[in-house]
Amino acid sequence: MAEEGGFEFEDSESYKKGEDKLSVRQIILKQLQKCMTEGSKEMTRGGTVKKIMDGRLIEESIPNQRELFINSVEMLKIPLLKRFQSYISKKDDNEIKKLFESTESKLKELKEEHSKIRKDIIYSKNKPAHSEAVNNKLGLIYNEFEIEKVEIYKQLLIAITYLLDEEHYFEEESATAGV
Repeated sequence: MAEEGGFEFEDSESYKKGEDKLSVRQIILKQLQKCMTEGSKEMTRGGTVKKIMDGRLIEESIPNQRELFINSVEMLKIPLLKRFQSYISKKDDNEIKKLFESTESKLKELKEEHSKIRKDIIYSKNKPAHSEAVNNKLGLIYNEFEIEKVEIYKQLLIAITYLLDEEHYFEEESATAGV
């Protein structure tokens, strides 16, 4: 390690070697665990909450649990895309293929529908584009969109779980050491 201008540089070849090194399988299983943890929480929209603490008004930021869950599943999907493609390219109708294609189709339809509804509301001739009623309606529409999106991502998580089971990810490591 060399120190230069207050920064430490570490050789990339030796970084995280040994005990801290994670296999792709371990990374995927850790991400699956994160999906399960985030998915088991109440799917709140997030925002800010005002609290009085020690006589002072404090604003606390609450994360959007729906986005956390969706992003967790999306990040789990990325390293598995190649495996999904191999199941999708098979000619037989397997459960993984059906679930994955169904979730992709539903997500595309939902995004198109949401976009159309938003445009219809924003460009409505009856109300000015920046009125409170329009903003409230857009908020409700986005809330419904997020809830439906969470349900689709739950289905995607089921497809991922089927894929991981098919790929023997849930077997003990000692049993798959030769795989």
